[in-house]
Amino acid sequence: EYNVPMGPKHKTPWITINGEDIADSEIIIQRLQKMFNKFPDTDLPKEERAVGVAMRVMLEEHFYWGLVSWRYSEDNTRGFVKVIKTSPLTHLALKVLQRTIAKMLYVQGVGRHSYDEIHHFMRKDLEAVSDYLGDVIF
Repeated sequence: EYNVPMGPKHKTPWITINGEDIADSEIIIQRLQKMFNKFPDTDLPKEERAVGVAMRVMLEEHFYWGLVSWRYSEDNTRGFVKVIKTSPLTHLALKVLQRTIAKMLYVQGVGRHSYDEIHHFMRKDLEAVSDYLGDVIF
């Protein structure tokens, strides 16, 4: 979907399956697993499934907000505007969106930190993923 920037819960990502809009990556994954009867984690030990959940939540609920902070606050959408063709109306909409996102970042908590602190949090998240993956070949 490209016409509407937000899904049914006013969030991204979302998908439409058989005319039904489904929001939130966790719910989307569960629905697709059930629909296609594919459950890739069932053979993993419960400890590994737990680490997988923790990693997903860390990246989706922590690291993600650092990216949002960078794109809409620190970078001031410059990278976004460089890559996507935008009109003057789009620029205006982005300015309004930036104010909304700044409020969201503050309520979520990330917006209460300095950029250096946010970068530190993000590095720690990536180090955790790197440490867990180690030298595994994919």
